Amino acid sequence: MLHRDSRVYRVGRALIGLLLVISLLPGCRPKGESQPAALSIKIDSPASGIEVRTGVEVAIQSTATGPRAVSWIELWVDGELVDTAQAPTPLQPQFSAVQHWQAAAPGEHLIEVRAYDEKGTASPPANIVLRVSGEEVQQMPIATPEGEASIIPTATLLPTVLLPTPTVLVCERNSKFVEDVTVPDNTEFAPGAQFEKAWRMRNNGTCSWSAGYELAFVQGEQMSGPDRTSIPETEPEAEADLSVTLVAPEEPGTYRGDWRLRAPDGELFGAKLYVQIVVVAPTVTPELTATVTLTATPVVTATTTPTVTVTVTPATD
Repeated sequence: MLHRDSRVYRVGRALIGLLLVISLLPGCRPKGESQPAALSIKIDSPASGIEVRTGVEVAIQSTATGPRAVSWIELWVDGELVDTAQAPTPLQPQFSAVQHWQAAAPGEHLIEVRAYDEKGTASPPANIVLRVSGEEVQQMPIATPEGEASIIPTATLLPTVLLPTPTVLVCERNSKFVEDVTVPDNTEFAPGAQFEKAWRMRNNGTCSWSAGYELAFVQGEQMSGPDRTSIPETEPEAEADLSVTLVAPEEPGTYRGDWRLRAPDGELFGAKLYVQIVVVAPTVTPELTATVTLTATPVVTATTTPTVTVTVTPATD
């Protein structure tokens, strides 16, 4: 048996303590204890710093990955929302999208993409910088054998950008909010009440809203509404009322749901619409109970019976 004061005993205790410390280091924890990766997104193409000409339609390809299903990806340019790519159903933990932006004003532009999971949680944005060049073809004079100045064109060489082939549209899709037809913001409803929300929209694009165009739910509280619903056929510059039937939630509170127009190819476009209501607790009205007491009062009726007296007088002879 080892004595507590022996050298071997003390060395053994030191080794056990060292092993316990090592096991507590982050790198030595079992893989099962690691935290799940958060929702993230990266831009696959183009590379940051690429220079493009004014008017070129640039395709931005990105991939989002997360522990939960990815619902949609937003494309932002210089702080403004340009496009939303909705993930196809059933939703998956990874979603890749190609979104388009037309280079307009010359200069540097910040391109950002953000991913959202099925719970509406946003990822940290991924971004690149694209340079838009508006320079025309330059010309410079050279001397000719006769001594006269001649002009030959010189072109500014730009890096070759290999981008996915963009979808060519023969018209532009867009919409503009006009007014709320029904259910203004913060309208109060009782729990479980059914109502119809309608927005008046103007087709301010050049594409007709024909068969296949729909109103689609994108985020927030769906309020028992459909994922998508059909809309009236609407020509450019015409107005239409878009409506959806909803049901107020059972719990009191403020609820909001966002909707957008959806093209037949799945593209979401135009102004974002929303409905915001307030569910109020029902008012309890006390019940009034009336008690009626009936009291019986005896009634005495007197009846008089007449008495007839007959007197007989004998006859006198």
